[in-house]
Amino acid sequence: MIKILICIVVALGALPLVYGHKINMLAQVEGSSILTQVYFSDGTPAKNCVIEIYGPTNKKISEGKTGDNGEFSFPITARTDLKIIADAGMGHRAETVIRASDLPPLRIDTKPAGKTPIAAIEPRTIDKDTLRTILAEILDEKLQPIATRVSRLEKRHVSVTEIIGGIGYIFGLMGLFMYFRRRK
Repeated sequence: MIKILICIVVALGALPLVYGHKINMLAQVEGSSILTQVYFSDGTPAKNCVIEIYGPTNKKISEGKTGDNGEFSFPITARTDLKIIADAGMGHRAETVIRASDLPPLRIDTKPAGKTPIAAIEPRTIDKDTLRTILAEILDEKLQPIATRVSRLEKRHVSVTEIIGGIGYIFGLMGLFMYFRRRK
């Protein structure tokens, strides 16, 4: 009975070690591409981490690896739900989903590349209230994906199955340790 109690105490004490090297991934839309950032729980970037991008039918769309700063970006080719999986090896894995509604509308440029000459732009006057309304609408549109991601991160808690799985993993290691120690 004492051995079981010791094992439980050791397992609960080692629980932070199980989650101590978990990877985290952020994925955000930047213009016409998606930037992913993968890092360990201590803030260290996950270098050479494999990133896989899947479409709504679980068909792999693209893949790549993070650089030295833990970042990887890829172009948005279709306005559809995307599942992004980061695998840093040895069980370090994270995934996130970017909804089609979070993606910007795809733009098809029919004009040749180049800028409108400054002389062709007509000056207009806008009163302060109209300018504030326009800026508020633009900021709301641009900040909405960030607010959505933050709310999803706040709701993310360690589930009971993850805790039980971690404890089971520790008990398995303890069992192997006791087995080999008993064989001596």
